[in-house]
Amino acid sequence: MKICFIVNPVAGKRAARARCRERLAALTSRSGVVAEFRTTTGNLHARKLALSAIEEGFERVVSVGGDGTMNEVASALVNTGVPIGLVPLGSGNGLARNLGLPLDFDRAVEVALTGGVRTIDSGRVNGQAFFNVMGVGYDAELGRRFNDSKRRGFLTYLGLGVSVFCSYRMQRYEIGTEGNAPVVFDAFLLSVANSTQYGNGAHIAPGASLDDGRLDLVGITTSNPVCVPGLLTRLFSGKMDRSSHVVTISSGRFDILRQLPGPVHTDGEIHEMDTKLEVEVLPMSLKVVVPDGPQ
Repeated sequence: MKICFIVNPVAGKRAARARCRERLAALTSRSGVVAEFRTTTGNLHARKLALSAIEEGFERVVSVGGDGTMNEVASALVNTGVPIGLVPLGSGNGLARNLGLPLDFDRAVEVALTGGVRTIDSGRVNGQAFFNVMGVGYDAELGRRFNDSKRRGFLTYLGLGVSVFCSYRMQRYEIGTEGNAPVVFDAFLLSVANSTQYGNGAHIAPGASLDDGRLDLVGITTSNPVCVPGLLTRLFSGKMDRSSHVVTISSGRFDILRQLPGPVHTDGEIHEMDTKLEVEVLPMSLKVVVPDGPQ
């Protein structure tokens, strides 16, 4: 088997980065596969490398990095029949967690080399692919400001999170679904999920499924600080959909009209988009390598 590993050299903890290629070479040399390792150099390079790997006849393409690297590699593999393997090095790893993939480096590489293949849905918003969660509102604005910041790290993200929370104002959204009258409501945050969680156990859409041919829209309809502890508790306990401050809609397509243009995130990657968002599911469009054999 020919497997191409696409490695983001700045993903993961600093101490592990220097040994990443060395560990990959050692683990793959014992497996009997033909492995190549290609390193990204910037934005969208992982997608370009994945497209090249397909043309060269690689039978699996493995993303070694965070959710952004996963998104770029997977977007190149949609509807190609070439499976994506995941060696998750990011902070969230939402899709990897939802698939039951190990977060330990060596075990994740082993699964990428020997695991079975499962077929899942993917999503698309205004032509941009997503595989885990896309969203607008508070979290997209936070992502934009974090990307624009010269400082990195959890404390920077936390500080910006508080700042954006205090300044961000809810928008009105009109949500159209297949054959139904539009639903209108004000929301602080609006997510459309293919899998259940952002990552780190934060289950924004507990009822979502990776292979049901549908996406789950979740809107948080309050910005009252008093409600935050309860919402966070539900987020991490898998009960987000039971809150009176949450709207949930399941559909194969959403036509979303918002008041203002602005940032949209797809698996954490930020894009500037207009007021009209066309979101659709692409049923059974991506093959992924999983630990439990064919599903």
